[in-house]
Amino acid sequence: MKFLILFLLGSLMTHPIYLHGQNIKRSSINFYTGFALGTPDKRYDFLYGQYPRNIAQTVINKLGENSLDNEYNIGLAYRYRINQRIGIAAQVGYTLLVQDFILPVHHRFFRFDKYIILWRDVSEYHMLQVSPQVDFSLLNAGQFCGGINLLSVASISFKKHIHNRNLTRNHLEYFATELYPGLFVSFGRVRLDAGARVLHLKQKDEAIANNGLNTDSYNPFKARFAISYSIWQR
Repeated sequence: MKFLILFLLGSLMTHPIYLHGQNIKRSSINFYTGFALGTPDKRYDFLYGQYPRNIAQTVINKLGENSLDNEYNIGLAYRYRINQRIGIAAQVGYTLLVQDFILPVHHRFFRFDKYIILWRDVSEYHMLQVSPQVDFSLLNAGQFCGGINLLSVASISFKKHIHNRNLTRNHLEYFATELYPGLFVSFGRVRLDAGARVLHLKQKDEAIANNGLNTDSYNPFKARFAISYSIWQR
């Protein structure tokens, strides 16, 4: 009986899907690249209890000069079509997060000996992202497919770099969980995805001044875009 069940499951997962007489590939491995554009987190009230008042005033004076909360992504995705409408995917890739909202740097995190006020001008965080995704196709016509999806992103930071004083530290830590509903279209081997963030659970960042919350649910707007190409399918 167990052998029969395994045989049936294996047959189901490898059996081709036919839509209007066309064979739709069930499995594929895709190379993807993309970027995310975000609104910077410009909160500064927590500084008043941690630093002299002139520090917060410096941040206030610079509010109009801050614009970056962007990501640049590259990686691989495995996709599997459960049926004509539903597909799932698992993505693993590298992400560079670039931010420029001015905040005091925790000098001890970077093992900087002198106690002086160091400012984060531009920071670059190098991260690994693991992203499961679910698709629901609304339109299938030949090689064209379009629909809605839901992407969950788990980010793990492994290197932090502050341009000011060239501060760098390799440090492995869980960084954030995000959720992006969105849209997708594909034609042949090429696919485009776009989504807007609805959930953001960020862990405390010990590299810079923070509000002390271990998990912060503040969610400024962020949009994510990606293009992918199927390098293998069956």
